[in-house]
Amino acid sequence: MKHQSIAEQDRIHTLDIIRGIAILGIAMANMMHFKTLADLDMMTMIEGRGLPEATLDALSSLFITFFVEGKFYPMFSLLFGLGFYIFLF
Repeated sequence: MKHQSIAEQDRIHTLDIIRGIAILGIAMANMMHFKTLADLDMMTMIEGRGLPEATLDALSSLFITFFVEGKFYPMFSLLFGLGFYIFLF
C-alpha cells in the first residue's frame, strides 16, 4: 500500500483554521499555569504564602477560566473527533 498526500482542493480549510484557533487557546490556558509555577520559589512553597493577587490578575484568571478552558478544550475535542470521522468515511 502506497501512501499518498491529500490534494490541496480536498482539504477542508475551515476546519484547519478553527483547529488552529483552538490550539492557540489551549496554549494560552497552559501559559498561565507555566507562569504561575515559574514565579514560585522554594520558600514560598514551604511557608505556604500565596502570591499577591491584583485586580488584573483576577480578571485575567476569570477570562482564561471562562473563555479558554470552557470553550477551547471542547472545541478542539470536537474537531479532533470530526477529523477522525472524515478520515474514516
